[in-house]
Amino acid sequence: MVVGIISNIAAISAQINLQTASNDSQASIYRLSSGNAINQASDDVGGLAVGTILKTNVSTLKAALSNTAQAQSMLGVADGALSNVGDILQRQKALASQATSGSLSDQARSFLNQEFSNLALEVDRISGTTNFNGINLIDGSLFAPSTLNTNASETNSIAASSVLSFVNATMAAADTLVIAGVTFTAQTTMTESPMDIDLTTNTASGNVSAIQQAITKTINFVPTGAAGIDTPALAAKNTLSKFNFVFDTTTNKITITAKNGGTVDNALTVGSTVAGGTSGDILLNGNNVIGATSAFSTGTAGVNGDLYSGTMSTATNAYNGSETTVAQGNVSDTVLTALNFTTAASTGVDASGISNNEAFHGKVQGFKATYTQPGYVDLQITVGSSTYLAKNVSTAPTAAQAVTFGCTQGNGGYFNLKFDSATNSGGAAVANQADADSFAGRVDRALSGVDFFQKRTISSYSGGGSVYPVGSTTSNGNLAGSSFKFINNDFTNLKVEAVSVQAPSAGGANASITIRVNGEDYISGFDNTGAVLSGGLSTVITHTGGNGGKYGFVNVNDAKKVLAFTYTSTTNLDMSTSINAQGVQNALEQSFGINTGASNLTFQVGTTATDTIGVQIQSSKTKDIYTDSSGTYKELNISTQAGAVSATSILDNAINNVTSARAQVGALESRFKYASNNLNVTIQNQDAARGTFLDADISTESTRFAQSQVKVQASISVLAQANQLPQSLLKLIG
Repeated sequence: MVVGIISNIAAISAQINLQTASNDSQASIYRLSSGNAINQASDDVGGLAVGTILKTNVSTLKAALSNTAQAQSMLGVADGALSNVGDILQRQKALASQATSGSLSDQARSFLNQEFSNLALEVDRISGTTNFNGINLIDGSLFAPSTLNTNASETNSIAASSVLSFVNATMAAADTLVIAGVTFTAQTTMTESPMDIDLTTNTASGNVSAIQQAITKTINFVPTGAAGIDTPALAAKNTLSKFNFVFDTTTNKITITAKNGGTVDNALTVGSTVAGGTSGDILLNGNNVIGATSAFSTGTAGVNGDLYSGTMSTATNAYNGSETTVAQGNVSDTVLTALNFTTAASTGVDASGISNNEAFHGKVQGFKATYTQPGYVDLQITVGSSTYLAKNVSTAPTAAQAVTFGCTQGNGGYFNLKFDSATNSGGAAVANQADADSFAGRVDRALSGVDFFQKRTISSYSGGGSVYPVGSTTSNGNLAGSSFKFINNDFTNLKVEAVSVQAPSAGGANASITIRVNGEDYISGFDNTGAVLSGGLSTVITHTGGNGGKYGFVNVNDAKKVLAFTYTSTTNLDMSTSINAQGVQNALEQSFGINTGASNLTFQVGTTATDTIGVQIQSSKTKDIYTDSSGTYKELNISTQAGAVSATSILDNAINNVTSARAQVGALESRFKYASNNLNVTIQNQDAARGTFLDADISTESTRFAQSQVKVQASISVLAQANQLPQSLLKLIG
């Protein structure tokens, strides 16, 4: 190595070592002063990642530990209140027992009843006011009912579809093509019929174009004629409005698809008479239709979902048909004829063709009319994601006429409105768009008194299998395979709150079942259509009883709302005794999921939002605890001996109800206690793991700091000596 004046390699090396030692010293100072092992991410990328995760977990677990403490405090408040309610009930039981004494007069009993009644008021006061941070605890608001879900998918059924192929057919005058009963006739001299296939401008190679024109003309037909209405053309218009047509003039094919899903209105047949045509010249799904007819093949007949279209009832009860959407109520404007539940042809509103549209329930309004020509409008309405359209509707027909509104997209089906004659409705032919808007307003008014009810399967119900009387191992029924359907006009936020099954009273022959949904009771004694069940609900439900194993529960406030139950097991469901009835009640509660899920009051007891414990506490209000063996509320009064005798058994049930609620609270307290213990252990272990990655090892780091300090001092001393080397070289020159 050259020893020179300009370069001082020794000094540079000493500077580098000094810088390194200084950096090490600074890092040690940071670790020792902060207690953190990692100064910057580059110190330990892996350790920083793992340690940060562990640090976050520890912080979250400490918050969760606080949650468990809050929960235990809250449950302590609830337990104390329930204890007081229990004491009050025991005092009421003593008063009731005292009032049963034959030595007391009714006046004396009335004095006892004063205290008894005031104690009942105190039970309700305690139940209604006991709270923790504003959350009511024992009034039932924390007792979660079961969510009632219904099948209503818009893709739960498949529409039928077929392809009509023109292979070698050459249509001549008078040849016919019959589609779904609508006869199209090839013409060289056109008539007024919209079903004319025009051969005057369409050659044999353009038959599909000619048929397309005829079908489109029929669907858009203006229903007038010498007698005021061309009835056959109007019927053809309505029939074809139930199908979608896609024309391919290049391949000479027509794809025909039903607008509704499922099997209803899919019995479409195609036939033809073609002079000179031979078998195979016109095909429907590959089947000859010349001189013959062919229907949708089995493979395209449609699959029924929960909201597929049905058929209008032929009985007086609107639910007797297979339809899944039913109009109920009263038409509120004479622009439409009245509702009729006997035949579809006579009713003002027929929604039996609605398919796969879960929004088509409740009120259906918002019609829009577009003026097309004097006396006629295009009328449409959008319900959910489906738009329904009818072309050229007469606003002042000379006679009542039914009009089909077909879904313009997908398989949402169709519905029919029957417009009354101008004489009956007082309607006038529209002359401009303003008139059209007024006409649409009348249609809205007509439907303002109509509700649309849907029939849906309750998907959240799951038959729980064998049913057992309370305290018995001998089955008294089997819910496996059973199902519920719900007929309602509103499916928003449905909750099943309670099920009550009551054995026959002394000398009675009928059991009773009550199901409460959203605060409304649905009671037994009906068939699955809502009609009164002859003889009422017997003590035994069978798969052959009712309407073929089908039973109904009707809303006590609105007879149009029905829970339809189907029982399929060959093992009879026996409710003849109180223990049998209680067993059935327990099984139905389990099948609906009542009181098994957590309420909205939950406490996070882990590192994730889903690691929670839900709190449910039964109501201790008198309306919920003063119940008989079937769960029915009984008002108590001990001012008479008979009332006092009756009250004692009810109070026994009330005490049991409150004791059950206290047991539930105690179980939750125990659960939170163990959750708290587990959190303490977990926090300890995870914090220790976190410290391994993120905490500075003080003993080791202090040694490193001492070493780095020695290096710094040595580097400074050596650097000073190295800087003197050039000065020493001058002596050689001198």
